[in-house]
Amino acid sequence: MLWVLLAAAEPQGSTIFRVRSSRHERRNAVVSVYIAAVLLLILVGRKFAATIYDVVITRLTVRWYAVVLESFDDGSKILDVGVGTLSALAPHASMIANKRLTIAGVDYESAYVKAAQLRIDRDPTLKARVVVRCASVYDTQTLEELRAAHGPFDGAYFSGSLTLMPDPVAALRAAAAVVRPGGTIHCTQTYQRRTPPLLATIKPLLKYATTIDFGQLTTERRARSIFRESGFEIKQHKVIADSVDTPFQAAYHTILLVPS
Repeated sequence: MLWVLLAAAEPQGSTIFRVRSSRHERRNAVVSVYIAAVLLLILVGRKFAATIYDVVITRLTVRWYAVVLESFDDGSKILDVGVGTLSALAPHASMIANKRLTIAGVDYESAYVKAAQLRIDRDPTLKARVVVRCASVYDTQTLEELRAAHGPFDGAYFSGSLTLMPDPVAALRAAAAVVRPGGTIHCTQTYQRRTPPLLATIKPLLKYATTIDFGQLTTERRARSIFRESGFEIKQHKVIADSVDTPFQAAYHTILLVPS
């Protein structure tokens, strides 16, 4: 009798086990697909890093470059920190030539520097006025070599790159070390006026999907704190016309003075 009861119960137990097993397998399959998709996205992103940079960054920063380059005197020599692929600078080749500007750019991302060099090689105007090196702003030897070859610099420019640095204050001081006394340091970047929920968590993670390091969320208060900590006088800190200016964030052009 017991055997009959067990035999009758077995199919129901087996069915429950199979249902649970099936759910577990489906969950594992979904997780596997998700992981594969993320890995594929990262691999594709790495392969097309320079192209993604151009699509995401250029529309915003072309305007910033126009404002900053226009503010320099004719014949100025400029250190561009975080020059990227040159996609935001290249559209201003005519201005660079007309104002007789000399620009030495550095960026630690080799894919960006390679793309920048290709642009230089294709454009005679840029080739005569712009050089790029794969280096960090903290690489004092490279900065000194650039100053010796293309300086002394009248100013330095951080286009959306300052708060990407592990130590922004040290980055400002490193750039100032190769700028002539009385020169200027220019910074353009968006700063938060208000922070939407979760944005502070999401923004640093975007680099894994886009290959672009957007850095940490930086508030207007934090930006002013960085500039004060640098010890340089703030000549200007104002919103850039015809750029980002919303209740949540705004794009600023800040000019710091290097002591005479």
